[in-house]
Order: sequence, then structure tokens, then C-alpha cells
Amino acid sequence: MSGLFACHHGFDLTAHELSASILAVSTLGASDEIRTTNNNSSTAIGGMGPQYNTSPAILLKPEQLKLPTPIIVMGLMKAGTTSIYGYFKCGLDPKFSRLSHYNCNYAGKNVMSCGKRMRRNITKMKTKAFDTMDMFTVYAELDGQEKNGGITVPQWQFVNEIHEHFPEATWILNLRDPHDWLKSIDHWQDLRQRFIDNPFLPDLPRGKGGNDQDMIAFYLEQAQRIRKFVEENPSHTLVEVPIDKPEAGKIMEDAFGISSEACWRKRNVNDGSAVWVEH
Repeated sequence: MSGLFACHHGFDLTAHELSASILAVSTLGASDEIRTTNNNSSTAIGGMGPQYNTSPAILLKPEQLKLPTPIIVMGLMKAGTTSIYGYFKCGLDPKFSRLSHYNCNYAGKNVMSCGKRMRRNITKMKTKAFDTMDMFTVYAELDGQEKNGGITVPQWQFVNEIHEHFPEATWILNLRDPHDWLKSIDHWQDLRQRFIDNPFLPDLPRGKGGNDQDMIAFYLEQAQRIRKFVEENPSHTLVEVPIDKPEAGKIMEDAFGISSEACWRKRNVNDGSAVWVEH
């Protein structure tokens, strides 16, 4: 069974309409709509849960999660990746799981971003996307900000290669209000300029991105591309999580089985002071 359908409270949204609804999020109020984008893909208008300082009574092994691993965050940076990482770090048994958030250099002391390693694997080494970094249970942030103003965003540039390496991986599409996303981009060092200086074809060629609407259009198109890819490749499970809404923790708990009360909270409210160091 495949295709697009929705289970809801009150009204239906198509995938296109959901993108528009994110732009007009203030009009949705306290909507608790839930929608499903094929037999393996669930979405809800939901977000940050309450703040708790508890921990789960039982830490889960990866095989005890409701959905298969690896779990790969396929949305963009500055959209709740730290909260997602913290959720799994809180609920998974560290003796049986490895988690990555930006850094895929597990054995070394230095940071090497997942994006840089993947770019080198694919374009330089001519190997599979996750070669030498396929040991993680969760990949919470795939991008890489490299030296000399470079940036790699595999969830735009290497979606096919990610699929080919892990064709049954669970994908998380993390979403937030695109205007708030853009504010976070602008507050994070030179990240906006990196988008301007590097090509993300065809939608954001080099030199484009100084205009807010161009960046927002790119953000929405990236999400739509991930939805479409999963519709065409239903071996994946896609969990859409609008992380800035009150039901995000419930969505995560329903999808994966880790307590949201214990493990979902807002993390890393960004002031741009942290520094990624590439080697």
C-alpha cells in the first residue's frame, strides 16, 4: 500500500499545504492535526513538550525501538537537531548504541563532520556514503561546515547515496517555522553566507540566498524533496516532527517508544557562540 492519505482531527492537509501551513504557523493555533504520508510515514503538527528533569526507568537497546535503525535526521540544521540527539541520548542504552550529532569521527579526538566525511567518501574516495562512519545508531545532524567557507548538506546533495547505503533506514524530517529557522541561520556565525557562497542546485545557485524569501523557499523545497523521495522509495519510514509545537515529544514517543516526558525537551537555544572546528 502506498500513496498519500491523512488521519486527522478537523481537516486534511496535503504535503504541499503542510509546507504552506508552516509559513503561516500562527494561524494554526493549538491544532492537534496528525497526517500520514504513505504507509510508512507519519506527521503531526506538534512540537516541544514540557521541560522535565527525569530519566526513563529503562534504557532501550536499538532493536527495542519501534522503528528500524539507523535513524537519520534528513531535515536541515538549526531545526531541533540537538533536541532530537538529546532525546535518543536520554533513552538509548549507551552500551548498545552510538549517537552522532554533527561529528562522525567517533574514534578520534578531533571533529570531522558527517557532511565532510560523506562528501569525501562520495566525490574523492568513490566509496559508499557512510563508509568508515556506518557504526552509528542515530545520525542527528548530517551537514558539515568546512574550512574556507565550505558547507556540505547531504540531505540536499546526497539523498540518493544515503538511500543506497541504508535503504531501510528511518528518516526524521525535523521542521519548524521557516522564518524562525532563518533567524537561527543568521545568528549562527557565517552560516547564511555559506549558503550564498556555495551552490545548492537547482534551487539555490551560488550567489543566491541573500534574499530571505529565497532561503525560505529553499527550506520548504528541501522538506518537500524528502517527502517525495520517501513516497517513491517506501522502504524508508519518514517521521515528520515540527519541533516548535507542543506535540513534538508525543510524536517522537509514538514513533520510537522512548518516553517524551523523560527525554524530550528544548535544547541548544542558539546564540551563535559555539564553534565547530574541522580538521
